[in-house]
Amino acid sequence: MSEPVDKVVIGHITIDINSMPEGNVGNVLGGTPTYSGLTLEEFGERVGMVSKIGEEAPRRFFSDYNGGSLDTGGILVKSRETTRFENNYSVNGEREQICTGFSGTINPEDIPQGYLNASGFYISPVLNEVPPETIKKVSNKSEGTLMFDPQGTFRNVREDGRISLEKPDNIEKYLRYVDILKIGLDELTVFDESYEKVLKDLLRPGPKVAIVTLGEKGAKVMDEDGEFIDVEALNVNPKDITGAGDVFGAAFLHDYLKNEDLEKATSFANAAAGLKIRHEGPTGFPEEREIRQALEN
Repeated sequence: MSEPVDKVVIGHITIDINSMPEGNVGNVLGGTPTYSGLTLEEFGERVGMVSKIGEEAPRRFFSDYNGGSLDTGGILVKSRETTRFENNYSVNGEREQICTGFSGTINPEDIPQGYLNASGFYISPVLNEVPPETIKKVSNKSEGTLMFDPQGTFRNVREDGRISLEKPDNIEKYLRYVDILKIGLDELTVFDESYEKVLKDLLRPGPKVAIVTLGEKGAKVMDEDGEFIDVEALNVNPKDITGAGDVFGAAFLHDYLKNEDLEKATSFANAAAGLKIRHEGPTGFPEEREIRQALEN
């Protein structure tokens, strides 16, 4: 690592085939380091990326990570295959996922020592690749703020590769080390309870802030005192919603650590995700100036 990093993103880089009603976007980079890392890079942050990839990963994909402010020292080639998903979207935005590859667990020792000096961490496993022990190390060894999206801990792979969702039995083992928690609409449906009840329960093990993102319906936030905030989404015409949650998470962490205002950070993150999904694949990440302008209109 040549320079200190400002933020660190942890989770698998994936290779995605996104099937949309209007057409396909095949073999594009996906996963947390891609969508959250490239978002933070647009904001001028230097980002450390922690992931595992397969030895078969096409080298041309990773040119996107070179020459900018993304530090790839935490990307390890430890498997024959890179985590792969087929994401099939319906007209109303519902998604069926099929997993066709997995590149292994991200263990505590996989995090470069220098990364632990970062001011913030965005951890978002796509398929149970980040165990509680890895999050515990970040929490214990760093003074940075830890934001966690547990999306991948809700996913189970069936024999045919299709993904089903269910609440993980051990989610409290993760949450005790987390400062900010974010879940999406898919995870919310697993609870079958009100927003308020879900957020309140998720705060109980330790997070100070809990967020649920609802796509075109915006986001709802609750702090440790039980104060509830409802923030509207940006009105856009989406082309590809893949990675929107990781864009939101990275943008929220950036703005919240900068301004320490929950409502403003949520509005900023909503706008960032809204502007991004107008573009297909890992392209079209908005600059901070563009997001501020969208919020003023």
